[in-house]
Amino acid sequence: MTYGLGIEKPFKHGSIYVPGLPALPVGTERYTVPGGGFQTVKLFKDDRIEIVDREGLQSGEIIFFNSNGIGSAGFLGAQSSGKVDGVYSILESEEMSARNMRLILKEKGYDLGSAESIVIFKESSPAGNTVKFDAECNGFLLVGALGGPMVVSEQNPPTELILYVHRVNPLYKDSSKIAPPPLAEPINDLNIQPGHAKTYKVSKGQYIQIVDVKGRECSDFQAFDLSALDTGIEREIDPTTTRSLMGSLYPTPGTFSKYFSVDHEPLVEIIQDTCGRHDT
Repeated sequence: MTYGLGIEKPFKHGSIYVPGLPALPVGTERYTVPGGGFQTVKLFKDDRIEIVDREGLQSGEIIFFNSNGIGSAGFLGAQSSGKVDGVYSILESEEMSARNMRLILKEKGYDLGSAESIVIFKESSPAGNTVKFDAECNGFLLVGALGGPMVVSEQNPPTELILYVHRVNPLYKDSSKIAPPPLAEPINDLNIQPGHAKTYKVSKGQYIQIVDVKGRECSDFQAFDLSALDTGIEREIDPTTTRSLMGSLYPTPGTFSKYFSVDHEPLVEIIQDTCGRHDT
């Protein structure tokens, strides 16, 4: 186990980016631990994990179970912080990863009550603070970013942690072909091959995540008002109207985030996750 301070490894200020090239080396996997939620991953002996407090001031808790379901800090070469504490409060929430975690623990039969935890990142943790651990056996890793809904009179919202897994024996040799995990449980998963197009229906409140898996792929996206189509009227995203209303040629996450039709009706609003992927 090692501790250190530093900026998240794949990110460098002022560096030159080559589009389409993998950001992480072969054998390195990146996961996001949502604020007030969990991330889990299977580890193998001698795999190394690296956890980054990207924004700072975010405490976390780690639990590692071996193949026999025993949770011990020693399996990561660390000292125990005592019994599991913060994870219990997250499990009671309705955050998506918390609901999934309750199902996983029930399915696998893991007992949190007898497990040891490893508390990382105290309240004064600076942005970019990093901890590293080496797995001494095969097992199941659970990482929680502690915290709940922020009280309006305070300024302490839970923020995400970034988990890197460095595999001794990479599961995939060509990392450029590995699609990142979805931001939520997908309703429909489509693989659009080069030179092809697909259509799909999206209901209000749902969002679309578009990932250029291998990079350097030029693509087009268009959205139509379904209620207008039902009456025989085609109302698609109009770039001129969008540019005029939003004051920007290229809508981006934040203030300039909406696409409009010629009727000035908003069709799509985009968001952006920490990987820099654009999602609608």
